[in-house]
Amino acid sequence: MNIVSYEYLFFLIIVFIPYYFINDNWKRYLLCVSSIAFYAIGQPSYVILLLISVLINYFVGLSFSLENAPKRLIFYSSLVFNVGMLLYFKYLGYWLSLINPSLHIFQPQAITNLSNIILPIGISFYTFNAVGYTIDVYLKIAKPEKNAINYFIYQAFFPHVLSGPVARSKLLIPQIKQTHELNYNLVVSGFRLILLGYFKKLVIANGLSPYVNAVYSNYDLHNGTTLLFASFIFFCQLYADFSGYTDIALGTARLFGFDLINNFNKPFLSKSVTDFWRRWHISLSSWVRDYMYFPILYNLRRYKHLSIMVSTLVTFFIIGMWHGPKLNYAIFGLSQFVLIMIELYISKLIILKNHTLVRLITALQIVFTTLLFSLSFIVLKAETTKQAFEIYTKIFTNSGKIFIPQENEFLYGSLGFFLLYLGDIFSRKNDVVVFVSQQKKVIRWIVYILLISMILVCGDFNDNSFIYYQF
Repeated sequence: MNIVSYEYLFFLIIVFIPYYFINDNWKRYLLCVSSIAFYAIGQPSYVILLLISVLINYFVGLSFSLENAPKRLIFYSSLVFNVGMLLYFKYLGYWLSLINPSLHIFQPQAITNLSNIILPIGISFYTFNAVGYTIDVYLKIAKPEKNAINYFIYQAFFPHVLSGPVARSKLLIPQIKQTHELNYNLVVSGFRLILLGYFKKLVIANGLSPYVNAVYSNYDLHNGTTLLFASFIFFCQLYADFSGYTDIALGTARLFGFDLINNFNKPFLSKSVTDFWRRWHISLSSWVRDYMYFPILYNLRRYKHLSIMVSTLVTFFIIGMWHGPKLNYAIFGLSQFVLIMIELYISKLIILKNHTLVRLITALQIVFTTLLFSLSFIVLKAETTKQAFEIYTKIFTNSGKIFIPQENEFLYGSLGFFLLYLGDIFSRKNDVVVFVSQQKKVIRWIVYILLISMILVCGDFNDNSFIYYQF
């Protein structure tokens, strides 16, 4: 089920209304059944896979509390299961499609069947939820959850099961166990986030998408300047698309009394590559940091600088390959490693004390970082490594006049992004939704009416798919 559809709004209403009229035990059952129904509507054939994943990881967690259980064996077996399931559905089909059947490693028909494996939506996210939980329980950072319903909600809660944010057991499970009474402020905050998410997706992302697709699908007909501009527009589209989903997910969770991890913190105000990754896809980057970067860094601590390099390399390689099996994604991850190493080991040559110069340099850093990531995300958008290379070549060798489309959708999307960027600037010390909530009532309603009007007048309701569904 798509979360920017009328069906989702109807689904949300029929779950939300009875939620606060039943006791807490029944609320958990309602969320559990609703989550199964939500996932089944989208991919009914893979509900069993989700349930198997939930049950196995639930019992793995329980087994860690048994005195005589072979905990190490169980832990590594669970990792093999979770990672193996992810590799099979997300990577094996693509890799086998590259195998030449004439090698006769497998029967050609078997290769064809496996290469047509359908990726279960959300498998990357709910698998990371499961792995994080088993690691926490195995290391005794968290206690095993004995209630199967509570654990199911943690791993497969419908707002975050498809595209995150990636949950953390020590943050979400205690919330699931709490008593949930109707909280006016939390519910209003949830609706504000949902409204902002719909604005980002329907006005900005959907408005910018046709231009990006038109340029990239005919990249050989455009000059490098247009390709660079389209790459910047794709960066804007990707942010609005993914953060829009996150806002709707967070807003939905708040309606039911839960606070999920915010995935974005004004990434277009980043001053460096390192700063960007503190602001972009926070739930994934922090997950990889805690479960991969720090353990590797600790185990290699005797090697000092080498430990930093290796842990950073592995971290960003995983982040790149998390997006999929293509070589483009590996290149993206490795490019982030190179950029961060450059930042880390090239010391600042000038120490500025003049406040005017500091502000100027900060503005230039933001512009440079935005340009850098506009270039970086080309490999995520390009279909092949060859296409990405040809686009980069054109950008650096073939300048010209920028192609600007005349369609209203592009104008609406650009205007929407400009308003969003202004909101980030004015609320840079706070969340934009919190910032709006602190304004006078008349200001708040002007913002609400403006967003609703732009959604109804300028929104594109024809494209309801999210970019990160494919990941």
